Amino acid sequence: MCVKVSFSKCKDNFHAHLQYIAAVGEYKSKISATEKVTPAKSISSPKKIREYLELFQQVLAPNRARGNEKKSARVACKLMISFADNNPKAELRFYKKFMNENFPNHLYTASRHLVLRDYHGEKKWMAHWHVAICVRSFSGSMIDMSPKKTRSLKSSFLRIGAEEKISLGWSSENLSKYKVKPKPVDAQKGRKRRRRTRTNVVTASNNKSL
Repeated sequence: MCVKVSFSKCKDNFHAHLQYIAAVGEYKSKISATEKVTPAKSISSPKKIREYLELFQQVLAPNRARGNEKKSARVACKLMISFADNNPKAELRFYKKFMNENFPNHLYTASRHLVLRDYHGEKKWMAHWHVAICVRSFSGSMIDMSPKKTRSLKSSFLRIGAEEKISLGWSSENLSKYKVKPKPVDAQKGRKRRRRTRTNVVTASNNKSL
């Protein structure tokens, strides 16, 4: 399984991201040509996206009544969750459980994309979900994406996936980007061990509401 985590630092960029994942506006013809997209009702049209962004800005803005809150450099946390199959009902159950467990007090929306991919040498319809989460919760606290939180997400993914009996995976095309190729033994000799950098990609082997 693989989940990619990234952040938007500008509301204009986030607006474009919502249009992209919902395949509306300028992205409608580009995305619809290769993917079947099912966005949440909250972002199903340019008008809906504008209305959603108004609510999003209200939640994101610092509120002195809630305490000493600072303006955040980050606007949204973006997740992309992939499945090695095409099972809309199971994916929706997975999405609801996963978000309620890990981001219960946050404003978020999502869009499901279905793509024909090369998976272990075979063409297969596979779904992936784009999830956009406001970095500030309704209570005013900021989203936690520390290494500890990232590890807990991995555990949550695997457990909920097993509960729903859903195939969690990634296309072989994309998975190859995140595999670390070991250095030859000779090249490792005599070199100091370098500190490993942390990545926001969580992977595991083949073992949301719209």
